[in-house]
Parts: sequence; C-alpha cells; structure tokens
Amino acid sequence: AGDGTPQVVDKLKLASARGSDTVKGLDNLLYVRGGGTLPANMDAKVQGSALEGSNVNMAQSLVDMIENQRAYDVTASMMKSAKDMDEGGASLMRLPT
Repeated sequence: AGDGTPQVVDKLKLASARGSDTVKGLDNLLYVRGGGTLPANMDAKVQGSALEGSNVNMAQSLVDMIENQRAYDVTASMMKSAKDMDEGGASLMRLPT
C-alpha cells in the first residue's frame, strides 16, 4: 500500500525435488521429467533477509577476458601476416610482360 504497510500479492510454493524424477536442463534448472510439477513441501522455510552469493569469480572472469582478447589479437595478426605473405607470393609469381 502507499503508506508502507506490507501487502500480500501472491503465494510462493515451496517444493522439494527429493523422490521426484527430475532432469537438469541446459539452463541448469531442475525440471520434472515428462513436464509434471513438484510436490509442495510443508516443512520448507523461507529465510528472509538472506543474501545469495554470486557464482561469478570477478578476478577470474577479468583474467579470462584479457586472455581471450590477447588470443583474438594474435589470431588477427596472424591472419594479416598470412594475407601479406600471400600477396607477396602472388606478386613474385607474376611474369613481367
């Protein structure tokens, strides 16, 4: 509400995958095989004010990005060198008229 009091907007279903035939999708989420739904778990609790840790290591991501950029630069340089050598070889093969 506009005065800051909490307002219920929907219900959160707490489910358990134990004992269910689940499969992990390409998005790393669990799905019930055959498209079913998971049973509700009445013993589950939501922990409020908890922070989820990131699954990304920022330092390693930066190192990987720099390595990929350097590999790209080396590959681009090799391609330019190959083009220059090809053009040089082609000019040597031309017969003077």
